[in-house]
Amino acid sequence: MPNMIQQSNKKIEFLGVGLYLDYTNSRLKVVDYKQISRNIIDKICFLAKSEGLEKIIVVCRKKAVKIFQESKFEVESTIAGFFAGQDGYFLTYYAEPKRKQRKNAVMCEKVLGIVKTANSISKNIKKASFNYSIRDAELGDIPQLQELYSSIFKSYPTAIFKREYLEMLINGNDIVKVAIVENKIVSVASAEINERYLNAEVTDCATKPNYSGNGLLSEIIKELEKELIQRNIKTVYSLCRATEVGINKSLRNLNYTYQGCLINNCDIAGDLEDMNVWTKQKINIHT
Repeated sequence: MPNMIQQSNKKIEFLGVGLYLDYTNSRLKVVDYKQISRNIIDKICFLAKSEGLEKIIVVCRKKAVKIFQESKFEVESTIAGFFAGQDGYFLTYYAEPKRKQRKNAVMCEKVLGIVKTANSISKNIKKASFNYSIRDAELGDIPQLQELYSSIFKSYPTAIFKREYLEMLINGNDIVKVAIVENKIVSVASAEINERYLNAEVTDCATKPNYSGNGLLSEIIKELEKELIQRNIKTVYSLCRATEVGINKSLRNLNYTYQGCLINNCDIAGDLEDMNVWTKQKINIHT
């Protein structure tokens, strides 16, 4: 198998289907299509294998689920309201069967059990006992963001360690917010916006370990949601590490709904990890 890390990720059009060849995470994403058929899907599977990509992912509408299942795709999760109010379905195909073998299934189930039995009322989220402020990230924050992300993650599915990528996020249409304590960034999260389907993904979440457990990430997500309401976003979702109690609990406490687990979904913190899917359709202003 070729060394995927040395190849550049890229978007291509293949048989009228938009694809993203994600060598970093050894996966192929079906991004968009006007029409799909069993023949096209089978050729996409062959392409993935020929490129050494182990997993294929597509988010599709309910009417397309059956045709992907006929090509041995499986539903791993749903995203309520993903398509401007219509539900989306995460379907996956494993070109490499070993990719489907979960390494931390017991731990993931334990974390989910802890989170689901925890109090889910947002007003009971722990409040920080110190002074902090939340604001939009600025270009001058990039060195601190690089330092924060590098201290938390050995690896990451996107290029958050690179200045060019962070510049693109901050200058682009997405929202990046940070929590500040004594003029230092101690927590960050962003919302990746899909204007076509009126949804947004809460992602790139990180908090310095000595500030974790103080509700900072929850407060940042609340601020993201306020701005998403202003932008007419109807559905918010997040993919978070299935082995981490903190982020799963934050989303649960903010009334996000667990919808499934994506197996060995991406390279994060030095290894492939399962990612839990949480969604929220009715965004409201928290008090």
